[in-house]
Amino acid sequence: MSKMFNNYIGKAGQLFAMSEFLMRGWNVAIPEVDRGEDICVVQDSDETLRRVQVKSSQAIPLQKGYYAEFNIPYRQIVTALTPDIHFFLLVRHDKHWKDVLIISRELLENELAFGQNNDPILENKKPTLHIRFIGDKIICRQKDFTHYRSNFTDFSQINH
Repeated sequence: MSKMFNNYIGKAGQLFAMSEFLMRGWNVAIPEVDRGEDICVVQDSDETLRRVQVKSSQAIPLQKGYYAEFNIPYRQIVTALTPDIHFFLLVRHDKHWKDVLIISRELLENELAFGQNNDPILENKKPTLHIRFIGDKIICRQKDFTHYRSNFTDFSQINH
């Protein structure tokens, strides 16, 4: 994909994510200064704030299923913030948004087992996560990520 297409899919994914949070009753804002999050979501009733980094990818077909690639800076995965960041990994497949994985920074760091010696993913300061979608299963680095599909656990529905 061209760099221009990446810009378009990235912005479209960000707007889709904002729409999803709004439909769940959360208020959304785009930070004026990019410090690693694409949007901030706020629960107005109690002022709960969450940072969200949106990553969008075009699905790449496989013989069975498809996969998507996400580039996430290493420092963003291993650096805790207050409030901490959540990743909204969004896949476009067959001309529509097909899958979204929502995972906190802490859980992603634990799942990827960063910090272990000789981890080849650490050689790149912006590691590429290859996530496979095969049937109902989602696999990343030989680990089951299926439970992160549409995981809005930290973003409960708010009824106004």
